[in-house]
Amino acid sequence: MSEKIYNYILSELLTDGVETPDRTGVGCYKVLNKSITWNTFPFSTSRILSPRLAWEEMSLFINGETSTKKLEEKDIFFWKGHTSREFLDSRNLQHLPEGDLGASYSSQFRKAGASTSPNHIDQLANLVEGLRDNPYSRRHAIDLWGVTEQHHMPLLPCWWRSNWTVLPTSNGKKELHVKLYSRSNDLVFGYWFAAMQYRMLQMAIANLLGYEVGVLVTDLWDVHLYTNQVDYAKEVLIRDLGKAGKVHINKDLSSFEDLVNLEYSDFTVEGYEPNRTKFLTPRPEIAI
Repeated sequence: MSEKIYNYILSELLTDGVETPDRTGVGCYKVLNKSITWNTFPFSTSRILSPRLAWEEMSLFINGETSTKKLEEKDIFFWKGHTSREFLDSRNLQHLPEGDLGASYSSQFRKAGASTSPNHIDQLANLVEGLRDNPYSRRHAIDLWGVTEQHHMPLLPCWWRSNWTVLPTSNGKKELHVKLYSRSNDLVFGYWFAAMQYRMLQMAIANLLGYEVGVLVTDLWDVHLYTNQVDYAKEVLIRDLGKAGKVHINKDLSSFEDLVNLEYSDFTVEGYEPNRTKFLTPRPEIAI
């Protein structure tokens, strides 16, 4: 079970993680070069982590929308600290309105290069077109690193690249596999939402193209636990696991517009029964 592998890595961080100073000033413990493979949906069952939050953020990205205020309207505050007026100004992004992602994530998905050139690239549209027209190519990738645009980003992408591969199956169908790369991974919280949202995007693209859903491999380089998360992480590890459910898309997608307009209500979650016991340890603050 992949959640047990996650817990093993979290335990390793607590016992063998190297204490390291970091950008936030909070400090962290880190290990390097880990991987978790999902053949099923990546549910956390030791605690409740909603796939709704994951999809709403991914929907913002794939629509090229840079205002995180739209997430706050849905009670999602992942980005509030990293797009505050103070944080934007600290990155010399005084020209961006509060709550704006600048050239990060959303812009890279749909308008890569737009902040430094009159030309830009719609990486998501190119990916879907390539997977449809030349499925067995080895060049299906989305790169969010945006090396020439990083000075226009409040925060550089943690999950910075994904490779997409189609394999033929024994029953004559096509299966879509994804490898997702993380340069920097907050294992306690950031991991789960990224894994869920990329699995949902993988499901959506497979639905659109009529492909089967293959594996999702999450490749983690710098895996860290912030010092203010230690007690919370210890409690995560002693909690009983619940029951992982299944996720389905309850409509057939027939166009690229259907893909980017997919709403969380178009997904059905079945059988997810996480451990709902209240934590004794307060939820740690996000390191900014």
